[in-house]
Amino acid sequence: NKNNKKWWLRHFEVDIDEKITNFLNTQISEGNEEVPSKYLNLKKCKISFASLIIENKIGELNDAKLFNYLPLSINLNLPFLINADFIPDGEREGLINNEWNQFLLETSGFEFVQFIKVTLNNEKINDEFKFSIFNLIPSFNINAEKLKNNEKWFNYFNSFKFGFENALIGEKPI
Repeated sequence: NKNNKKWWLRHFEVDIDEKITNFLNTQISEGNEEVPSKYLNLKKCKISFASLIIENKIGELNDAKLFNYLPLSINLNLPFLINADFIPDGEREGLINNEWNQFLLETSGFEFVQFIKVTLNNEKINDEFKFSIFNLIPSFNINAEKLKNNEKWFNYFNSFKFGFENALIGEKPI
């Protein structure tokens, strides 16, 4: 309830594929300072989604950023916030280009579908509120068009989209 605003917020604990854990371990053992040592032997991580509750419905955010506990300067034109253990660049303008961030972006897309399902299956909320979750599904073609001039953000968005699409067809990313 920050700044007198109410948020629809859900956290998802995600198992990390052994290939990704091995990547992180190798980066740490080779002294890559971009990868925090706390990621050594990492088996699980958390991905969170949040959106405002506006007039008893789930509302869209206009300037939603990716978060690594603090906001990053990355706006994928998604109508909700994503918080995960991304590894940002030094200025927090982008993400380090590596398998870990790729995994988190794809998994965020996958888990976003779970966020929708959890909301729709919540028996404690009314139907009008439940069905307002559909307002958060991005207009993928419109977003891609808006992001096409920023190659990094465009690629981040496409990774999210890839995970989302895999969730719909029943395939787990990576």
